[in-house]
Amino acid sequence: MITTETRAVLPALLLVCLSLPQATLSDESYRSNAVQAGNLTALAEATIGPDLMLAQKAENAQTDELDASKPLGEKPPLLDLSRLFLREATVLLEPGEVEFELALRYLRDEVEQSGFEFRDRELRATPTLRGGLLPRMEGFVEVPVVWRQSRFLVAAGSPPSIFEFEDDKAGVGDISAGLKYVLVREQNIWPDLVGAVNFTGPSGDAPDPNDVTTVGLGTGRWRVGGALTAIRSYDPAVVFGGVGYEYSFDETLSGVEVSGGSRFTYNFGVGFSVNDQLTLSGIILGEVRDELEFDGVTSLGTDFEPISLRATTTYRAAKGHVFEPSVQFGLNEDAPDVELRLSYIFKYL
Repeated sequence: MITTETRAVLPALLLVCLSLPQATLSDESYRSNAVQAGNLTALAEATIGPDLMLAQKAENAQTDELDASKPLGEKPPLLDLSRLFLREATVLLEPGEVEFELALRYLRDEVEQSGFEFRDRELRATPTLRGGLLPRMEGFVEVPVVWRQSRFLVAAGSPPSIFEFEDDKAGVGDISAGLKYVLVREQNIWPDLVGAVNFTGPSGDAPDPNDVTTVGLGTGRWRVGGALTAIRSYDPAVVFGGVGYEYSFDETLSGVEVSGGSRFTYNFGVGFSVNDQLTLSGIILGEVRDELEFDGVTSLGTDFEPISLRATTTYRAAKGHVFEPSVQFGLNEDAPDVELRLSYIFKYL
């Protein structure tokens, strides 16, 4: 005879037995266990009643469904490295997002000609703040701090005598700001098309046109420019190219009216994502700069066409923290010999 206490304990015992994991058995043993399980199920239904058994099964199914739908934990958001190396040309931030960058740059250029030698060294620290303003729109502002040194060696006279001129200066350079906007989103055969406008104010010490042996920390002139960049993804690679133009306004420096010196720029290259922590990229940078004019007289030899190659590694060290070392080589005489750069990027998540 089954007592009331047994009726209360037996359903739990039967359910535990039915929920035990099945071991790997032979066909005959499996059939025998299946028969026993069926007998236990029938006994449970006979003991507690079919309605109570069905209610228990429904409750168990609902519990299993809730457990299956329970999230295991969201993956923390990460910076997308596939295009981070193009942050100066494209829009990467959503409205309200903020990104800070500190770039350290060392540049060295040396020119040797008959009876003349020139060496220019520059160390520049540039903090840049970027922010998402509107969907597909981003703004930026940067304030460089510059140390620059130049040295001239000139051989003159007969017999020749060597004259040396050296000057160095440190302070704030020209401050820049601008906006970038995605004109067309990448789809089908179309790449991303990003338009940008920027201006630069003459906040740095201007050079002295009357004395070429002195250095300046800026150009001393207002500049405004625009650029158009096309970006196409071929996972895991990104191909890009762009053109731009910067106009320099006329200005009087040390009593001399300076004009000209506007420039046309171009660039193209490719980036390759090795994994979600590392991206390698290479870019060709070039420009064509007009000659300068001083008091309406063209200064010969002041037009330049530098072409450089920059190789960059973008590395994610932690969530929201990225380091980017790069090296840039001049490919012709008009370009600086070498430029080393190390950038730290922090995105507020």
